[in-house]
Amino acid sequence: MNALADKIVATSSEGFSARLIETREELEQLAPEWNNLLHMSAADTIFLTWEWITSWLDTIAPKSSIMVVEVRDTEQRLIGLAPFYRSPLYLFGCIPYQCLRVLGDSNSGAEYPDIIIQKGLENKIIPLIAEMYQRHRKKWDWIWLLNIAGWTGALERITMVFQPGTVIIKKSSYSFSSITLPESWLKFTSQIPKHRLNNLRRLERISDQHSPQVLHCVRAEELSSYLDNFFRLHNKRWQCAGQKGSFHYRPKMDDFYRDFASKALDKGWLGFFSLFLDGVIGASQYGYVYNNVYHALQEGFDPDGLPGQGNLLRAAVVTWCIEQKIHEYDFLGMHSKHKAYWGGIERYGWRLFLGRRCLKNLPLKLAGIWPSGRFIKYGKN
Repeated sequence: MNALADKIVATSSEGFSARLIETREELEQLAPEWNNLLHMSAADTIFLTWEWITSWLDTIAPKSSIMVVEVRDTEQRLIGLAPFYRSPLYLFGCIPYQCLRVLGDSNSGAEYPDIIIQKGLENKIIPLIAEMYQRHRKKWDWIWLLNIAGWTGALERITMVFQPGTVIIKKSSYSFSSITLPESWLKFTSQIPKHRLNNLRRLERISDQHSPQVLHCVRAEELSSYLDNFFRLHNKRWQCAGQKGSFHYRPKMDDFYRDFASKALDKGWLGFFSLFLDGVIGASQYGYVYNNVYHALQEGFDPDGLPGQGNLLRAAVVTWCIEQKIHEYDFLGMHSKHKAYWGGIERYGWRLFLGRRCLKNLPLKLAGIWPSGRFIKYGKN
């Protein structure tokens, strides 16, 4: 018998049972089953792995108000997870609200939020999850989800769970960019726009004139120096542009990267590269390989160094991906001209802000307000 049996509050005609999990101790009981279910779902992404979420809880939000729903079948096998937590937000800095968000979403670089359900059981499991959040609706006011993939069915799963008791406050499209990788570098260059090929030839001249060395972090004892160089180059790049990078505005993100990088290295997920020219580091690229996809998270380069170092490293990483038979190079959020130059194809997703049906949310619905700093302030998790 599952240790959480006393918390069953919803059952289906098939004998499936749903429970609400609200403590870290209860959540930890799911560790042996979490990734197995993820692999059997359409939501399978590195940003929803057990390792990602626990790193986030340990470094970013250890006091998170967990509000996860689990669903089990008649044999007590885990078949569904809604991985949410509550975040306190304040309208105009003083009116309190509780917002449901996906675990691991903030200060981490996470994308593609979703609900984790064993494939083929969506229509049987989603009503149970929906019932659970409806029964506990007084504990939350909003659902806020950023950068939902538009090609995995995530939006449909999420809206089916929350649609019965919510209204859309605001919904907007969001762009992503991705390269489908061929089997050779030659075929890759054939899909690059012709005017961009001159830039690739310029990179080849840099390689001929200097001594490029691209290193891949594969040993735990190397990880700290790779990360130190990465943070330094990333910050220097933005400082020279008169701006402050992600890690300045989100200081806890540094801790998350360090913690999760170690786990990713152990799992074989880490795609972390450094470029040296004439023995001097000039660029760093940090990413993950998961489900045969390379996710490019962050980059850094020395703005005082030779122009083109960042692009030279990207070319080397793309080459490495092709050699490893990785089928996709995922730029993640925000398509751009630079990504299109590399053969990136724009694809679309969503940003979604829902409100529970109540008078308290009516003004937000009428105004179409986003949870942005202009109107809404963040509380402490």
